[in-house]
Amino acid sequence: MEQNFYDSGFSLKNSLKFFYRHRVVLLVVFVAALVASTVVAFLLQERFDAKAVMFPTSSNRVSKSIVNDRYSLDITDYGIERDCEYALQVLSSDAMMRDVCEHFDLMGHYGINKNAKDKYYRLYEMYRAYVTVKRTEYLGIEIKVTDFDPQTAADIANYITANYDSLSTRILAPRTDGAIRVMESVSQQLQEEMKTVSDPMLLKYKSKELASIQTQLAERRADSANFMPRKFWVDEAVPSDHKSFPKRLVIILLGTIAAELLCILVLLVAERWSSMKKELQ
Repeated sequence: MEQNFYDSGFSLKNSLKFFYRHRVVLLVVFVAALVASTVVAFLLQERFDAKAVMFPTSSNRVSKSIVNDRYSLDITDYGIERDCEYALQVLSSDAMMRDVCEHFDLMGHYGINKNAKDKYYRLYEMYRAYVTVKRTEYLGIEIKVTDFDPQTAADIANYITANYDSLSTRILAPRTDGAIRVMESVSQQLQEEMKTVSDPMLLKYKSKELASIQTQLAERRADSANFMPRKFWVDEAVPSDHKSFPKRLVIILLGTIAAELLCILVLLVAERWSSMKKELQ
């Protein structure tokens, strides 16, 4: 009994017998899988990565600086974490995606049928698969684009980085314009009040307040006109000379090994099933 149990179990001897019995099938499957995996690996279209890196600058905090001078903008100041989160949201927004898709005609570039009912769904799904925006370790932002053409990948990454300023201005325009109107109104009111003030101390106070409002008004107008960049452009994307996909050797190895393991599993199950049928009979 012990000898029979040992012979029917898994052992090196039994394993070698198993592989010898099915050597022809295993060899055929190996060769077929190797050929098929190689063909598939070389039929897959190559893709290339391009990366751009930027740092957002400090925001002006418009709502808190309308009528006082407690907040100021340091043009050499890298943004804090809140500014980084804001930039991530803008760069990942649907508005940015629409700008990129329209500028590069990505629907045609990706080969999407413009008459298809789900054309926009397919376009946006491909965009999100090929364009990623993530935060770096030091509050920077990396824009990574994957495309079949290395030059297009670099162009898209650079366009997204450049368009960040314009899109941010468009987003903030209604609020900035409202702030400008408020400050213009306050500035005009102060000037009218100064005409009726006779007390030198009170006039000095009004003059200082007016100067502060006018300074902030100039800053808001500059923001509205997009004079000041909202980012530091650290690394510009360049066309890659090395593909990121497919990794042909990996595909060939994994495809061949998977096919061979599946074949072994099927043969084991077949032998077990045959053995069980004999025992039942």
